[in-house]
Amino acid sequence: MNYQLSLTVAICFGLLVLLGYFLPDFDLLILLRAEILRWAAILSGVAMFVGIISLLKVHFNKFMDQKSNWGYSLVLVLTFLITFGAGVFSFIFPQAEGLVDFMFRYVQVPVESTLAALLAVLLLVAGMRMVRYRRDWTTWLFLAISLIMLIGLVTIEAPIPDVFPFLRDWLLTVPVVAGARGILIGLALGAIITGLRIFTGADQPYGE
Repeated sequence: MNYQLSLTVAICFGLLVLLGYFLPDFDLLILLRAEILRWAAILSGVAMFVGIISLLKVHFNKFMDQKSNWGYSLVLVLTFLITFGAGVFSFIFPQAEGLVDFMFRYVQVPVESTLAALLAVLLLVAGMRMVRYRRDWTTWLFLAISLIMLIGLVTIEAPIPDVFPFLRDWLLTVPVVAGARGILIGLALGAIITGLRIFTGADQPYGE
């Protein structure tokens, strides 16, 4: 009974949202679609909040039990509390809204920049290991592209030939964009197929 009810509710709500897109002249369907999407956004926010609470609970228990690598759990919990407290403080006192911007500029941005730099180094190390264990055309192509991108992105004053920035821009605007569009199209097709399977009852993520 619960399965049939969940299946019926999922199909009905999916049908209302779908018809709201294909029949834009019906004001009632437009209102229902907007309301359903608003409910979905609220439920997604609640689910994210529950997930955050669950994550904090797991790491707090790990810290209290002094399990392996409990120091990382302590850093995560303290960082979350500090960031959350800064956000609440800025909301209550609008004149202190620069506090969150300060944390983002001097904590988040340096961390992301460091990770990006480490990624570049890891790519070179991975290329060297590929040359050591497998020497085919894909390895040399990977190394050549990595070197072109790194040399083309150098910002220091150095006599770099113009061919490297040209190749860098070509790689970013042609192969990279083509690959990104292919991935996005694949994600869109996968989302459509998943939605149709849920809509027709072939998949039941809402079941028991």
